[in-house]
Formats: sequence, C-alpha cells, structure tokens
Amino acid sequence: MKTLFPNWSSEARKSMAYQFAQEDNVPTTGGTCIWAQPALGSPSSGVILVGDSGHGMWPALGQGCNTALESVAVLADAVEAVCGSGNLIPSSGAGVREVDAWSKTSGERSRLIAEEYQGLRHEDVLAIVDMSFGGIGGRRVRGAQNANMMYKLQVRTIMLLHKLTFGIVPPPALIRVMAGDDVPFATLRWQQKVEQVVALPALVAMVTAVAYGLFLLVRWKYF
Repeated sequence: MKTLFPNWSSEARKSMAYQFAQEDNVPTTGGTCIWAQPALGSPSSGVILVGDSGHGMWPALGQGCNTALESVAVLADAVEAVCGSGNLIPSSGAGVREVDAWSKTSGERSRLIAEEYQGLRHEDVLAIVDMSFGGIGGRRVRGAQNANMMYKLQVRTIMLLHKLTFGIVPPPALIRVMAGDDVPFATLRWQQKVEQVVALPALVAMVTAVAYGLFLLVRWKYF
C-alpha cells in the first residue's frame, strides 16, 4: 500500500487495507467507500472535498450522485453564510459568528467557508457512507442476491408498526432513504440503529399477542 500510494497518509492507507481485509480476499463489485475522517478536506487550510473525493460510497442504496449534488448545495449555503450580506452571519454549521467576511483576506474567507461546510455536512456524509457500506441488510458485496432474513424481518416489522400506529412510528430508515425524505442522513442512521434494537422484541411481542388471542378464542369456542 505504501508503494502504491506514497502520497497518502498512513491513516488513509490503513483504512483502505482494512476494507480489503473485510472482504476475505473475495473480489467485490461494490467499489470503495470513503469516510472523510477527521474532516471533509482541511478546513484550517481552506481545502474542501465534495462528491466522491470526500464521501465515495458503494451503490447499495443508490445515493452516491444524490449525496454529491446535496454537498454542492450545502457548499453554496456555506458560501452564502460566510460571504452573504450583513455582518451578523447566522450559521447552523460552525456556530453563529459576528464576522465581516469582506474585511478578511481571500484565504481567511476560504477557511471560514471550509469550516462552515464541515460543520454543516460532515456527520451526514459519514452516516450515508456507513449505511451504503452496510448495504441492504449488511451486505458489503454488491450483487448479493438477497438481504439476510433478520434484516427482512426488521424492515417488515418496523413497517407493520408504522401501519398499526397510524404513522406514529416512522417508516423504516431504508424506505425513507429510498423515498428521498427530507431527513438528515445522520438521523436516519440513528433510526436504523434503534430499529435493530426494537424490531426483534416487537416482533416477538406481536407474535405472542396473536398466539394468545388465538388461544383465548379456541378456549372460548370449544371449552
């Protein structure tokens, strides 16, 4: 790895080697995922990574192009937040700052924009790369024909709870990603983790309730 990628940091080479090792030496058509750690570029130097350079991902969820376009839009928001009119610059990324950006040098403005973009975007792109790497039910290799049975049960159980509660329980995170819900990827990743904890007990509870109901019905009818 050091010979092939002499300009890469040791952390980047280690991350790539780890991904290769996870495949158990089986060739994959999934591609390569990129987690931009610890930042989307080098904010202190005003360097920004957008698209696959900062968050390349397998096409398991079909979000690569979408996420790249979103990052461009977020970058535009960061530029507006830093270089827009007025001295008071509200920011949902790096915090609220009272900065007269145009009194700064171009290099300082670039740094402020990079910091703003980092604050706005970093957690979301880490989340969608995580979800894409997991793929459909934890499949790391694109082309696997089916998700595992537990993942299917998880998605179906959460969907059933969504129907039974008349929408109080949100649809599965997978469905929300596919549907393009206006929800941050970081929130959907958190929801998916909650689903993993909730789905099995909920399924057991529903099956138990149905079985008990049938038992009461049979006892009432025949005994």
